[in-house]
Amino acid sequence: MGFIDDVINWFGDAFKPLFDFFYTYRSHPLLWIGILVIGLLISKLTYDALNKNNSF
Repeated sequence: MGFIDDVINWFGDAFKPLFDFFYTYRSHPLLWIGILVIGLLISKLTYDALNKNNSF
């Protein structure tokens, strides 16, 4: 269990600044709109890359 605890603690320490950033700006609408747009763009690019019937 020591290795798993070390990995969990490492993830907690590594992502703490990211969690703090999202907590600080959790009510900012442009942040969430930006995350949504980036997520849709990544999904579209992935779909187009994997689509075999692409007309390009």
